[in-house]
Amino acid sequence: YSDPVPGNNTSVAVTDIYLPPVLSIRPSASNQVRIAWSVALSSYVLQWNSVLSSNSLWLTVTNDPQYIGAEKVVFDQIGSGAKFYRLKR
Repeated sequence: YSDPVPGNNTSVAVTDIYLPPVLSIRPSASNQVRIAWSVALSSYVLQWNSVLSSNSLWLTVTNDPQYIGAEKVVFDQIGSGAKFYRLKR
């Protein structure tokens, strides 16, 4: 079958783009780091781990976040070992 009026054909595609959550981590007061993320990420919790491996257990940070402007902010102590952070929904 051939379209008798090919000039009136239209097509619409809708694409949803989901950006990954972004953490901002920087030094703060002595022996502390400031960890911040957008308040728009209300369904996420901050977690930490001392190692990055597929079978390691991530723990939820128990410090309650402070609301500073458009960010949730947690201050955490700097220890002697490595500490990795992530946001988990």
